[in-house]
Amino acid sequence: MIHELKIEVAGHPISLKLEGNTFLHSIKEVYHQFLSDKTPEFRLRVYPDKSLMIHDESSVGLTLSDEELRIVDDYLMGFANLRTNEGEIRINPIWFIPSLATFVRNLFTLILLLKDNGIALHALGVLRNGEVFVFWGPSGSGKTTVARLSPGHIILSDDIVFIKPLGQSYGIFPTPRWGDMQWGNRENRPYPLKLMFKLVKDREAYLKSYGITQGISEIFTIPHIPQNSLPFEDLLNRYYRLLKEVPCFEMHFTKDGQFWEAIERECVNLASKEG
Repeated sequence: MIHELKIEVAGHPISLKLEGNTFLHSIKEVYHQFLSDKTPEFRLRVYPDKSLMIHDESSVGLTLSDEELRIVDDYLMGFANLRTNEGEIRINPIWFIPSLATFVRNLFTLILLLKDNGIALHALGVLRNGEVFVFWGPSGSGKTTVARLSPGHIILSDDIVFIKPLGQSYGIFPTPRWGDMQWGNRENRPYPLKLMFKLVKDREAYLKSYGITQGISEIFTIPHIPQNSLPFEDLLNRYYRLLKEVPCFEMHFTKDGQFWEAIERECVNLASKEG
């Protein structure tokens, strides 16, 4: 029997058609906040395949062409045709849910980039008082630490942040739990992006304002997801437009959580200027 689930992320629904019901409950549990009744933009057939084992390590990875996204991993082999908006995924059942997450995460990211002029950052997104604060930096810079020092706030993700232009402003869309840290109640809708921060561990907490040029140079030090999916000039223009609208800072922080006081003071300063 074929079961169909529709999942919507960043305003884009896709369809998963699965043979049998072995993993149906697990998928619904992981994606329960993202189930949709809209007409899907992409249709994927998903097959459990006990025989699937990748023996040629040189074939493992993500490849992208004008017509196709293809991903090969230890227990995963899948493609999505970007012209027909259809695809197929074969997954070894011993690693089914994480492998499915790998494929759909990259597909949703690609849709965001190609259809929305959006941006996917390897960053932390914290929802506070209805607005999102984004923190980025290379691995080990403190994204997870900042998340843990933000009790009472909603952690959208400490790994991937979906940023989408909405008129003259920008919105952050929640993502499913794709192996990252998340907590708190959120809705499957965009939240306004307030401020962005490059993380710097220090002995005191303070903010240093970035101009657009410096902000762009700093943001290019972090991974862009997926790699090589956009021409450099296109990506550069997207960051220019983003940082032209959203204030960006270098955030020096300590492990006592006092950086939120510095952020709050900056929010008050910005509100007084806008007023």
